[in-house]
Amino acid sequence: MTSCGATCRPGWASPSRTGIPTCAGSATGYLEIHIATPLEECARRDVKGLYAKAATGELIGMTGVDDPYEEPDKPDLRLDTTGLDVPAAAQRVVDLLTERGVM
Repeated sequence: MTSCGATCRPGWASPSRTGIPTCAGSATGYLEIHIATPLEECARRDVKGLYAKAATGELIGMTGVDDPYEEPDKPDLRLDTTGLDVPAAAQRVVDLLTERGVM
């Protein structure tokens, strides 16, 4: 699609730093945005109850709970959404894209 002039905005999630270079190398103009919300806050917001199931052992292999998660070393933007509402978080992403000439 990019060869035809289209702009693509795929999203990748990688629980380990080893997956990041692969993602970054497959995209032109790659920007890494890390949603750095603490596990406790993720569990508090969890409407499906997945964190509670992981805590009791009912759900196994949940990234960040009983499966390892490595934060990225140098993301272009790091967002801790604990005290940040959705419009404010979105604005920070827009600001980054504007700053980098994407928007």
